[in-house]
Order: sequence, then C-alpha cells, then structure tokens
Amino acid sequence: MSRILKRFKPLICNTSCLFLLALPVSAQELPYLQAELLNMEALDQAERTKAQQLALQLGYDAPEVLALMRRQQVIDRANMQRLHEIINKHGWPGIDLVGQKGAQAAFLVLQHADHESQKKYLPLLKAVFLKGDLPGQSFALLQDRVLMNEGKPQIYGTQLKSDATGALVLWPIDDEVHVDQRRAAMGLPSMAAYLKLFNLEYRFTPAPPAETLSSEAKAP
Repeated sequence: MSRILKRFKPLICNTSCLFLLALPVSAQELPYLQAELLNMEALDQAERTKAQQLALQLGYDAPEVLALMRRQQVIDRANMQRLHEIINKHGWPGIDLVGQKGAQAAFLVLQHADHESQKKYLPLLKAVFLKGDLPGQSFALLQDRVLMNEGKPQIYGTQLKSDATGALVLWPIDDEVHVDQRRAAMGLPSMAAYLKLFNLEYRFTPAPPAETLSSEAKAP
C-alpha cells in the first residue's frame, strides 16, 4: 500500500478542529492531490486526442499533426516534472493516497513520460504493485515498455510497434510459450484476446524440443 506519512500538517485552529491534528498528511491532502492529478490527466489527453483524430484524416506525418504532438510533448514534460515533485514528497500516489482515479491519472502521466523517468520509477512501482497498491496490468505495461525501449524482449506481451509499412506488429516476447500464464497472473487477458483489440491474430509456434532437433539432425 502507499506509504502513509507519519508527520502531521501544522494547523492553526480552535478546539473545534483539533481532531484534524490526528489525521496523517495523506488523508488531509488527498482531495487536492487527486484533483491535481485528474487535471494533469486531462492535459495529457488534450493535444494527443486531437492529433490522433486528425491523423486518421491527414496521416501521422501531416504538419498539423506533428505540431499538435510537439505541443503535447511540452505538456508531457511539465506533467512528469510535477509528478517527480509529488513522488519526492509523498511517494507514489497510489490508491490509498489519491483514490482509484487519481492513481490511474498518475500512471497515465508516467506511461507518456520519457524513458529515463519510466526506468527510474520501475523499481518503485514494482514495490507498490507487490504491496497491492497498483494493478498488475499497470505494472506489466510499464515493465514491457521499459524493456522495449531498451531493445529487449518484453515479458507480458503488452507492447506493439509499427513496422516499415506502418502495420502494427507485436514486439518480441521472452519465453513466449509461457506468456499467457504470466498475463493471467497480472490480470491480463490472453494474447489472442488482447491482439483481437487491434484486429490482429495471435500466432505462436513453439520451438520443437531439443531432443527432436537432435534426432532430426542425425536422421539420414
């Protein structure tokens, strides 16, 4: 669960509000932090949504689309800088601290941040996930994205990339034969069901056992 700070917010009040002194900082600041994160989420989607809609008409290389994405990148950097500050003060803003919607907004900001920020906070989010304050799906997405951006095979099969023709293709998966087991453990649907969302068919042919390969090599 999210770390609950043990210090108390200084208050100047009469005896009618002395009970507030017993509340941890997280409980008193939750509405403010949640509202701020939801506003950051709205900013995260502002130009990005416009760009995606316009790209369907003009293509992703259209000057109008590129201009919108440049503006969105400025917003993304500002959002991540503010999230840095929030994490430094409170730890990860998980469900305990900012509620379900606030926690989802924080994760969305990180998902659209630069690679270095994502890699920096991956160990923290793993710890938060193991404590039950982050959905498994979210951790799987972040883990796979960090690996993909480093040119490494992903673990949970959440990441796709565009090939030279612009078609979506699945990024390589480590130990793919067991990927659906790992996905199920994180609350994710099967690869086949997931790829249907992108109008893709999941095809995986397991490699034959080493014994079979050896026998075939020795056959006359």
